[in-house]
Amino acid sequence: MPDAISSPINTPDNTAIIDSGTTGHFLQYTSVCTNRKRANCPLSVTLPDGSQIHSTHTALLSLPNLPEEALHAHIFPKLTSGALLSVSQLCNHGCSVSFDADQVTVTSDERIILTGPRNRTNGLRTLHLASAEQTLPKPLSLIHL
Repeated sequence: MPDAISSPINTPDNTAIIDSGTTGHFLQYTSVCTNRKRANCPLSVTLPDGSQIHSTHTALLSLPNLPEEALHAHIFPKLTSGALLSVSQLCNHGCSVSFDADQVTVTSDERIILTGPRNRTNGLRTLHLASAEQTLPKPLSLIHL
């Protein structure tokens, strides 16, 4: 079963930690998302301390520039770390994710879809979930990385 961070990090409801260790997008109950539905087959996740949390709903990320298959998420009301976005789920659905010292960048079809900063205090990179904060994707050829 996938692991999740269990200590609070206090990320806002419209922000998620980009996580290379989680197998799916795991949201908190207050996370920004759309199409929230009660889970037909809830997931169980084992935390590092051995305890388990269970999903209650499925939803879609509010990120219109991502491929539709990459938007599916599970809501865990007892997830205290903040929302987690799965690098593997993004990559499995046509995206590329790259990290550097200052940020994370998600691309799809040779266009930058998302970028997010690195928190210098904890080293984690975050992305905004709210569609209102997203802009049209930019061709990589127009971006100086």
